[in-house]
Amino acid sequence: MFYWWQYFRYFIYLAWNWNLRLAIFILHVEIKGEKKYKVHNSGIEKIPTHIPKLQREHASVYQPVNFHTAETLLNHLSDADKTTGFLDAGCGKGRVISMAAHYGFNQIYGFDFAEEFCAASQAVADRMENIFPDCFIKIDCQLADDYLVPHDVGILFLFNPFDHIIMDVFAKNVMQSLAEKPRPFMVLYANPVCKNTWLQLGFKEVFHFTKLTYLEGSIFTYTPQ
Repeated sequence: MFYWWQYFRYFIYLAWNWNLRLAIFILHVEIKGEKKYKVHNSGIEKIPTHIPKLQREHASVYQPVNFHTAETLLNHLSDADKTTGFLDAGCGKGRVISMAAHYGFNQIYGFDFAEEFCAASQAVADRMENIFPDCFIKIDCQLADDYLVPHDVGILFLFNPFDHIIMDVFAKNVMQSLAEKPRPFMVLYANPVCKNTWLQLGFKEVFHFTKLTYLEGSIFTYTPQ
């Protein structure tokens, strides 16, 4: 019963802030996707108030990426792409962590700055490691500007986890990791409002889509010189 109330509240939020057509579409894919990927994390939440104000100013509210956008981006990956590590920056309550495991990634990382969200992601990670015994998942409760990108990560997922100020810093951390271990790198970016950050660092946009005006995603690739 709780989940249906959560769906209803999310539906009202989407219809009020965007439009009825989008709300109907997203509600449909939410119900289907949560069943498929064995998660329950629909809805909108404010960033916990115990997080320092300076950090909260650079973050958005908690809202998981919709399944349609995430699947559209993940479906463009080849089997070879899935042999690398996967990182979800701003992993929230673990939706994309679960999806990455279902898509066949065996090395999965996620980080978020809110302990409550990291605990939820860790619960998802534990469940996925039971379902997929060959899967290793590591969740860190950490700030983006301090996060050291593991050298085995080749796929990064973003859904507007922070504003352009923090994105610029985090992108430099990615480039530092690529300098330490040169390798092909791909960014799956849902609602890519900070796309110029990546383009200016030498990434190329190789895929872009929009649906119902508001659903948008891009894929950026980087090839070492």
